[in-house]
Amino acid sequence: MPVIGELVKVVTFTEFKKSDQGTNIDLKTPHVSGLGDGTLQDSLNQKYLAENKKKLYQDFEKETKGYKNGHLSVESGYEVRTNNDQILSLGRYKVTTQASAAEEMTYDTVDKKNHVLIIITKPV
Repeated sequence: MPVIGELVKVVTFTEFKKSDQGTNIDLKTPHVSGLGDGTLQDSLNQKYLAENKKKLYQDFEKETKGYKNGHLSVESGYEVRTNNDQILSLGRYKVTTQASAAEEMTYDTVDKKNHVLIIITKPV
């Protein structure tokens, strides 16, 4: 049986959960391996860790410092949208709930054959 190409693995690298006096945070950080380009792979993994640990967690801690029975929930995670011979597409989401909820979705798409990150921008 011919091997058509190795699929890239995406696993949860770290998961952080905390719940206290009406506040919760649940962050799942993806970790990419087997991409075939160590520099690109490390760059993505460092970006994901920085987004969750440094940005979301630190912002949450700042916002909830001194909260007494406040209501704030932050959740982040990811979904592998495509993982074939040519493309890895990883969607990352963040849901913030306070009086209402807001969801943000961000995608990274990698051309695995050419080792490039494809950036898709929204037209203005």
